[in-house]
Amino acid sequence: MGSVEKLPQAKLYPSELVTIGLLFALKDGYFRAFYRWLSGDYAALFAGVLERTHLQ
Repeated sequence: MGSVEKLPQAKLYPSELVTIGLLFALKDGYFRAFYRWLSGDYAALFAGVLERTHLQ
């Protein structure tokens, strides 16, 4: 992901989006429950976490 640049209006880097996608695939289940888990426990790691519907 080193060659992919962050767009000026983006809140997350592309590598962060890939990491969130991998976590969702590994966690398995429903996205709403995953989002609550992500935003509750890991909000500090992903400072620019988007709204659930935008992230999905």
